[in-house]
Amino acid sequence: MNNQLILDKVSVHHQKTMAVSGISFSLSLGEIVCILGPSGSGKSTILRAIAGFNDLSSGSIMIGDRTASTAHFTLPPEQRSVSMVFQDFALFPHLDVSRNISFGLQSQLPKKRSDRVEEMLELINLQDVSHKYPHELSVGQQQRVALGRAMAPNPRLLLLDEPFASLDTDNRNRLAREMRKLLKLHNITTLLVTHDQNEAFALSDQVVLINSGSIQEIGSPTELVQRPTTIFAADFLDLGDLIEINLDMGGNLDFGLGKIPTHLSTDHLGKRIKLLLRPGAIICDDNGSHMLKIVGKNLLASTQGYSLELPDGQTVHCSASLRKEKTVGEMLTVRFCLHEVSVF
Repeated sequence: MNNQLILDKVSVHHQKTMAVSGISFSLSLGEIVCILGPSGSGKSTILRAIAGFNDLSSGSIMIGDRTASTAHFTLPPEQRSVSMVFQDFALFPHLDVSRNISFGLQSQLPKKRSDRVEEMLELINLQDVSHKYPHELSVGQQQRVALGRAMAPNPRLLLLDEPFASLDTDNRNRLAREMRKLLKLHNITTLLVTHDQNEAFALSDQVVLINSGSIQEIGSPTELVQRPTTIFAADFLDLGDLIEINLDMGGNLDFGLGKIPTHLSTDHLGKRIKLLLRPGAIICDDNGSHMLKIVGKNLLASTQGYSLELPDGQTVHCSASLRKEKTVGEMLTVRFCLHEVSVF
């Protein structure tokens, strides 16, 4: 597989507090992997340990065929062949674009250094502003300069720390697509951290989902969305409505909601379960089987969204045509489509 990075049971303490525990995953050559999780989950701690800024309490980190960290050894950051792009880009304000990019190339001969800077400027499409200073650039341009500077020394591994945190949504999505294209074109092994699932899914081949310092799931964006294996994943990724409900020995749900697919019910018959109802599982239908009370509503792009109350007081959601507009307190007739639910 030609692994460029291997974390094996990595744990890190901050003073006496465990920040991350038992973290294991790997990156192959040219792969883009994202560590995704809420604030305070340990994402940046892992990234800083890989960069050499945090010591390990246990476990090991391999970069290429070289041991970078153990509980008793930490290879200095400058010897790791790793480049890092920080949230605020950390550009040197007194250096223009070209000199920012060349900063990590000081050991090279002038001609080779100049050629590499020109190559990077062309790569990030900033030839026309090479003479400008960071404060004269847009945020998007500053981000590309930071990326060019990180890529210039041709590192074995590129680390990105919340690379789009300072951008608005439109620029974030556009630059995420552009960055993925650039990284893939040049086969650059990349690890980024973010709390934003849209960034993670737009950029990554694989996602490492963490919470409270531990890995919850690892998989492709498609796998995490279509086949989540933990309640945390379903909730954090906002995949739909999570409700608690009883499942009888025949695979039927409480309140006559219906029967879940047989392959999902095998291990859960006769138990109280957590059920993920994905968008579209509840359909507004005048001939439907259930009448549920509307307890909230909000106008979506071209439909009306309704919050509906189940018999036990739990809330679920559906959308309906604007022509069927109803008010809070009225009843809405719906049917349940359980083909794509997930059970926990």
